[in-house]
Amino acid sequence: MKRFLSNCIFLFSCCFPTLAVAQLTVLLDKVPVYTPATDSLYLVGSFNNWQPRDSNFRFQPLADGRWIYHFLTPMPDFDYKITRGSWKSVEGGRFGQAINNHFYQSAKVFSDTLRVQVLSWEDLKDQIPFVDTLPVRVVAIPENTPVDASLYLVGSFNGWSPGDKKYQLKRQPDGSFVATMPIRSSLTEFKICRGSWAAIESNKNGLSRPNRQFVYELDHAAELQNLRIANWEDLTNSLFNGYNLVLLLAAIQGLLLVVVINSFKDRHRQANRILSALILVVALVLLARLAAFNREVFQQFPKLTLIPDLIYFLYGPLFWWYLRALREDEEEEPFAAIAWRFLPLLLALLVYAPLIIRDNFTLMLEIVNLKLGHFFALTAGAGALYSLYYWFKCSRLIRQLAEIDPAKNKFLQTLLLLQGGALGLWLATYVVVGIGWWMSFDGGLVAAKMVDLAWLVLAIAVFTMGYFMILQPQIFRHPLETASPAPVAATPRLPRPIKPSAALNASEVAALEALVIREQPYLNPGLSLADLAELAQVPAHHLSKLINEGFQKNFFDFINTYRVEAFRARIEQGDHHQHTILSLALEVGFNSKTAFNRAFKKHLGITPREYLKNFEA
Repeated sequence: MKRFLSNCIFLFSCCFPTLAVAQLTVLLDKVPVYTPATDSLYLVGSFNNWQPRDSNFRFQPLADGRWIYHFLTPMPDFDYKITRGSWKSVEGGRFGQAINNHFYQSAKVFSDTLRVQVLSWEDLKDQIPFVDTLPVRVVAIPENTPVDASLYLVGSFNGWSPGDKKYQLKRQPDGSFVATMPIRSSLTEFKICRGSWAAIESNKNGLSRPNRQFVYELDHAAELQNLRIANWEDLTNSLFNGYNLVLLLAAIQGLLLVVVINSFKDRHRQANRILSALILVVALVLLARLAAFNREVFQQFPKLTLIPDLIYFLYGPLFWWYLRALREDEEEEPFAAIAWRFLPLLLALLVYAPLIIRDNFTLMLEIVNLKLGHFFALTAGAGALYSLYYWFKCSRLIRQLAEIDPAKNKFLQTLLLLQGGALGLWLATYVVVGIGWWMSFDGGLVAAKMVDLAWLVLAIAVFTMGYFMILQPQIFRHPLETASPAPVAATPRLPRPIKPSAALNASEVAALEALVIREQPYLNPGLSLADLAELAQVPAHHLSKLINEGFQKNFFDFINTYRVEAFRARIEQGDHHQHTILSLALEVGFNSKTAFNRAFKKHLGITPREYLKNFEA
């Protein structure tokens, strides 16, 4: 019976360890040697509503220098910290900096003793032992620095506490600033500030700069004697400088272009949909790039800086798809047939997943301090090479489309040239950094300027699209078909004249018919009433009245009737055996397949497909 009860107790204690433990002991194995002997230590946490000086949770000192506290009842999971009686005198990290709460999880602790080490106290960070002290001299400050500004050292040596009077830099007669920096470890990280984190030094463009670093065993102390401050984060209007303004205007214009392109009557064409997607991607990445140039936005949403890298994996495939759609507009290619070309984008998102789920503060520090520099360099390099591969594919496609209207070909060649310029700059940054590494100089600043220039070229590409949109909107309105060579076997039959329903003015009607047959203005897809009136040398309102009353048609139906008859003449010549139906429709003046089908059925009462079927029969 006793053996049975013993077994039951053993099994119960294994299954319910938190109930089996009578009490939990918290043991401070180590506290800083400079801890005041007269101070008491307290355990503070969620179990006592975070009261920093609760006598019920005071540690008892042991003879060997350790401290101990016993919980009298089993404890569930809880957060905790150690204090000396106030939040000012709470435990800190290795250099006295603030740290996160400790967490006790009963299910993972198979002991009745919780062992803790206190590394430092936040209010006694200056008493942390150091191995040396070195002078620091700032020889240049920005021109916008306030005359009465005080400069301070802030870094790992003082727990990153800005405005610490002990590390204020003293102004010298020669205009420089000098202070002494303690060296407490092999690596010392620091920055210069004007007394707060808002007034911290930055890069020249106002963006957060990485921490300055000094390795005690490797670096020379003389390097600390020639520090230069490029700019201050709080004294830089980083959003509305000239460079960022160009990117912002390009992004806005890109969004407007998407709206305009999709407002065309033939907006459902595949080519325009793909072009809209391409422009939208460029506009969004430009806006995300701008976010990285604004300190407030970057600190709140550092993950926005990951978005611009998507351009490496999207621009090339989308531009190639757009060119394919231009060449094969009459037969839309299903997305499933080309989806595999976007697999590198999916892989990039998977690689970036750990950064996406990381907390904002940690990610911001890693980006600012260049901890992710090699990671970004590898992914961006792979994306740039992938884009270069598509640049060559797009170049071949454009050469195949060289027989199209020269203005349209010029548009595509210009976009290809700008894409190549941006890619060339991105890839050249790796060459610059490599040369800098080989010749022992810092090529990072030059590379950063080249990256900025590459984004500027991408913005110019958006402005270029807007330029062509204004001057040659027909580029975006109808497909780019390979121009069909003029028939040489026979002269196309002229459109049949349209007999007016009422002879409003027989001579004017006859003159208009003769003019349209002779000059063939309907072959111009952009023909307007004003254009025809100028050709006929009559006022536009008079020409409109002549067409409406003399032919019982509006202007567009009048012109489309001649176009349909011209198309029928080409069919009767057999041109449809050498050319597509759509290319013939475009040659006789229609600007889209939809407009052609609608006008053909309105004039003849049947569709072009039915007409061809009857004609072949």
